[in-house]
Amino acid sequence: MSYPQPATHGRQLPRGHLLVLNRSFRRTLEAKNKSPRTIEAYTDAVRLLATYIQAHSKPLLAGELRRAHIQEFIADQLARWKPATAHNRYRGLHAFFKWAVAEGDVAASPMGGMKPPQLPEQPVEVIRSEHLARLLKTCEGRDFTSRRDTAIILLLLDTGMRRAECAAGVQRAWSAP
Repeated sequence: MSYPQPATHGRQLPRGHLLVLNRSFRRTLEAKNKSPRTIEAYTDAVRLLATYIQAHSKPLLAGELRRAHIQEFIADQLARWKPATAHNRYRGLHAFFKWAVAEGDVAASPMGGMKPPQLPEQPVEVIRSEHLARLLKTCEGRDFTSRRDTAIILLLLDTGMRRAECAAGVQRAWSAP
């Protein structure tokens, strides 16, 4: 079951409303130069909480939320999504409420003392040697692209580096003076 966006009915929302605070939270994250993905993940968590809260007739003012409200939301996320998604939403809400306390919008975080949902171990499948041999065979050649691709595959294999980490390193190397 998906929940509709929280209804505002075209009226001015009170200052402590989750959606009002979420806009200010977004500006703060942008001013701190957080990555766009972090900003989206954190503000989506707050928006989804507001949507869930409204659908369940709970208070939409951050100062009125209690630990039980957050726990119900996280339990709902665990029932609908993978544990990693619920964990990310927990982290986004944790950052939001920490920010709200620092801004003076709430006296204390309703998440005080809460622990994030457990993430089950998910072993990564190891590439089989015959697949690796076939992959490296496709990179055979003496041209630049073949040598580059072979080097990237061997770098990833030898270091355990993730694709994004490798790409970020290449980007930094290209942009260096």
